[in-house]
Amino acid sequence: MATISNAQWVAYKAAIDLAGDIFNKDIITWQRLNMGIDYNGEDGMANQFTDIDLECLISYNYFRVWPVVTETMGGQFDKNTIVCLLNKHYMDGLNYTDAEGQFNFKPGEDKFVLRGLEYRCGGYSHVSQANNEPLLFMLILKRQEILTGNPPI
Repeated sequence: MATISNAQWVAYKAAIDLAGDIFNKDIITWQRLNMGIDYNGEDGMANQFTDIDLECLISYNYFRVWPVVTETMGGQFDKNTIVCLLNKHYMDGLNYTDAEGQFNFKPGEDKFVLRGLEYRCGGYSHVSQANNEPLLFMLILKRQEILTGNPPI
């Protein structure tokens, strides 16, 4: 016996989409790697990215009360992470999902930039499942900046 009716599931999905329209207003830049080779068949296209701004909800490591920095001879590695929530309906509308409803990105190659800091994907999952589909994508993003010398002024 179902405790939640189909009409209630439809209302839940609409509420999640509406919440995304209201709360997912942080902008993260998805740097999507352009695959291919240049006109002469060389690796001229390596490390060329297309910047795509996405509306999202960010959750920071607010529960940490100590630094998460590893010291090396070359500098410091900041191991902080953030969680980025993307609304699946929003991503579907932008055609950034595939036929199976997955976020169509390359986790090992694409980058994300938030407030001038570069991140790489450290994990990806669907979250906020409804009765027949997930409603959000969750990206765990690891900071990539190597801190050396003095920060720019």
